Amino acid sequence: MISVDVSQRLSIKFKLPLLQKAQGIGIVFEICYAPAIRDQSCRRNTFSNCKELFRLLRGRGIVLSSEASNSFELRGPNDVV
Repeated sequence: MISVDVSQRLSIKFKLPLLQKAQGIGIVFEICYAPAIRDQSCRRNTFSNCKELFRLLRGRGIVLSSEASNSFELRGPNDVV
């Protein structure tokens, strides 16, 4: 599992062949949504980076986690998706 900090502006671009190779050997990518709840600029970066990652991976091999620091940042499954 590779955890990607999508709340910050990424200095690298995701490359399709590299992502496909990682997916082929069973690696999944973790996306944490709690930073998007905390801050507006993190929210913008999170949605932009997630959109790109979902587009390249076609929605497969992605794990959503909360990374919540308190109970107010937790969301239900229907709220996250």
